[in-house]
Amino acid sequence: MKRTTLLFGFFVLALLALASTSHAACPDGNYAVKGWNPGVPTSGKESYTGTVAIKTVGDVCQLDWKIGSQVFGGVGTYDAATKMLNIAYGELKAGWFGLVFYKDAGAALNGQWVVYGDKTGKLGTEILTKQ
Repeated sequence: MKRTTLLFGFFVLALLALASTSHAACPDGNYAVKGWNPGVPTSGKESYTGTVAIKTVGDVCQLDWKIGSQVFGGVGTYDAATKMLNIAYGELKAGWFGLVFYKDAGAALNGQWVVYGDKTGKLGTEILTKQ
């Protein structure tokens, strides 16, 4: 019960922090994903590949990833002034969550991510390319 309460509290705090940004339509669409786990240099082979769908629901961006056999979701906002997509994501049934921040570079969304409990102290990297 405490773990679920902690996870719920994290998401509430993350959403409150994101609520202060200027909202705009999300960069909706289907994207190819390639990513590198924390500490893995982006000059090497990616750690994972997959797809993600981004859709706007009111002022909120919803993301659904499929990475191999894993499927997980995220929610957050897009700040038009900074071109930043800020997302809290996770798989609460499995007991994990994280944050990812993407910079909209036009042809791609370039992101850095972290998962709660990661012991490396480093950020992962993820690139979304519109399909």
